Amino acid sequence: DDAAMKNASRSMALLVCGIALSAGACRKAPNLLPIKAAAEARQVALGSAVIPNLDRTFDRVDTMAKALSLPFDKVAQRKSFLDSLKAPESLVNVVRTDGPLAMVAFPPKQAGKEPELVMAAQGKSPEAIQAAIAGLGQPVATKDDAKSYKVGAETVWLLSRGSTLIASQSLEAL
Repeated sequence: DDAAMKNASRSMALLVCGIALSAGACRKAPNLLPIKAAAEARQVALGSAVIPNLDRTFDRVDTMAKALSLPFDKVAQRKSFLDSLKAPESLVNVVRTDGPLAMVAFPPKQAGKEPELVMAAQGKSPEAIQAAIAGLGQPVATKDDAKSYKVGAETVWLLSRGSTLIASQSLEAL
C-alpha cells in the first residue's frame, strides 16, 4: 500500500512537471518588430553615417586639437558628443564606445521640423542593455518588441536585438 502510494505520488509529480515544462516550451516567442532593410531605407533616407570606433575618433580629434592648439580635449569632446545624443545616462553608459555607431537621418514628418534620426550601437551586453531600458520605467507605448519611453521632453523608441541597441524618434523610422 505504502509503495503503491509513493509510486502514484511520483507519477503524479512527473505528470505535473511534464505539463509545466511543456507549457513553458510551447509559449510563443514575442513578436519581433520587422526592421527595414538597408536598401529600402536608403531610398528615403537623407543620409547616413557610421563611426567605426568612437574612442579612436576621439583620440584623433584630441591629436588634432593639440596640434592646432584648440581649446578642447578628448574628454570634453566625448562628453559633448554623448550629451548631444540626448540619451539618458543609463543608456549612454551601456553603449560600447570602442565599437561602431551607425546613424541614419530621415525626412521630418512635418515641414519645418528637424530630420528624424535612428541610431544603432553595440552595447556592453544584452543584459546591460535590458537593465538600462528597464531603468527608464514603464513604456508609454509598445509595438512588438519595440518600446517607447518619455525622455525629458522627447519620446524615444528603443529596440534591443542581442547586444545591439537601436534608438529612434519614431516607430516608423525603425
